[in-house]
Amino acid sequence: SITTASSSTTSITTKSKLVQFGTGHENDLGTTDGDVDSNQVWIFDPHPTQTGCYYIENEKYGWRIADRFGDLIIYNGNYFDDQLFKLIPHGDNYYEIKSCRHTVDSLAKFDNRDKGVGFKARREHEDQHWKFVPRHTGAVRTETVFHYDNRQGSYPITKSYESY
Repeated sequence: SITTASSSTTSITTKSKLVQFGTGHENDLGTTDGDVDSNQVWIFDPHPTQTGCYYIENEKYGWRIADRFGDLIIYNGNYFDDQLFKLIPHGDNYYEIKSCRHTVDSLAKFDNRDKGVGFKARREHEDQHWKFVPRHTGAVRTETVFHYDNRQGSYPITKSYESY
């Protein structure tokens, strides 16, 4: 999910997650402080020729975020340049989501309302910082099934395994 940054200058909540509410309207996009759900998972699909620019697609609905001349909408039709965004790192897994087409626009959380999200055409500000939270975490472990030290190659190694 994509979560807003904390803000020292406003009362904006720090746990708001970017969410697509449904598919009934191009404005069915906002934030929520509720439990994590599949409508808050976003896929970053790189553009084939515009390096560093991504389509941001909702995993549940398949609609993409777009910057229609400063208005935040979601769209499920043809692919256009106003749906491309680049990520500007700001440390600790926070990023600014900036339009590749309308280069002054960055995604921002304006206030505590669910619909209080959109584009701001101004210099970088804390309300434009979004934390990327991976949907899966994992651990790696290794187990030695068989170990034989034959560095000199003096003995042939043969071992059979049976699976149950």
